[in-house]
Amino acid sequence: MSKSVGSLRGAISLGSTKRSSAACAKLVAVAMGTACLLKMAVALAPNQEHWIRVRIPPECMIWYYGPDFVEADGTKSKLKRPKFVLWNADSPKPLTFKDPRTSISFYVESDGRHLAAIDAAGKLLWVRNPFEDAHLCPYGNPRPSISSISIVKISVQMAEKMRVMGMDPSHEYLDVKFDSRMFGVVDETNGDFHMWGQN
Repeated sequence: MSKSVGSLRGAISLGSTKRSSAACAKLVAVAMGTACLLKMAVALAPNQEHWIRVRIPPECMIWYYGPDFVEADGTKSKLKRPKFVLWNADSPKPLTFKDPRTSISFYVESDGRHLAAIDAAGKLLWVRNPFEDAHLCPYGNPRPSISSISIVKISVQMAEKMRVMGMDPSHEYLDVKFDSRMFGVVDETNGDFHMWGQN
């Protein structure tokens, strides 16, 4: 009888051990899966240390978010327009460009906003902030930065358009694009920026 009880206890003990091992294996698998998911989330998520809140000016709300929706019956559905938007402070990059026509070098500072012109002798001609100087509203990006610079070849039709806009087509101009799909031209003589559009 005692031998049977001992065998029964052994079987129960062995079964408990197997169940414990199976439970441990499941816990390990869950823990490993959770760790992998956390690693993936960290890898895919933006580095929040470099994301800052940027305020959208009241006068730019409709420009940035768009107008309210108008229903079929004529009533308006008011859009939610947060005052602040997250923006990656690492997105602006410094740029350099030398115009072969004038030998003037142009530097976009690390803030992605300020543009400086330096002549062949190393003299600073001007420093401007095209976006702020033109009193533009953000579009597609809460804080647009300059993403590219190139020369502008002025055609006869473009020269006429410039005259209408009060620009001097005899000057040399740079094509300036922002990372918000906004673009325009900068007068190399004085740094004046003229907004031409967005796409």
